[in-house]
Amino acid sequence: RSRISYDRKVFRRHAHKHWRVWRSPLDYMRAYSGSLMHFFTYFSKVAHIAAFSGQRARALGAIRTAFGIFPLRAIKHLVSNTPLRSALVKALFGLPLAHHAHLPILLAILHVG
Repeated sequence: RSRISYDRKVFRRHAHKHWRVWRSPLDYMRAYSGSLMHFFTYFSKVAHIAAFSGQRARALGAIRTAFGIFPLRAIKHLVSNTPLRSALVKALFGLPLAHHAHLPILLAILHVG
């Protein structure tokens, strides 16, 4: 996690010195998210592997870290049919075919029951 904050710090330090590289704020944001995307991908994969290896705490920690990197992207991945969602469902509920389960329906069932 310290590498993520270090990557953010280094990117911003160099970005502010060389701001003319980007034509628009949108280009800047694309470059910034591109520099952090490999962290999000890594923690998503770790969450999936850990969840399906029975390491619940490690999977939930990796999901939390991925959420901290890109909150909106993590939400999108948690409601779409992605490995991150299947990792969450597997870690929370222990369902073997988690990627086939519809997360909002499962959460509603748990809330009612």
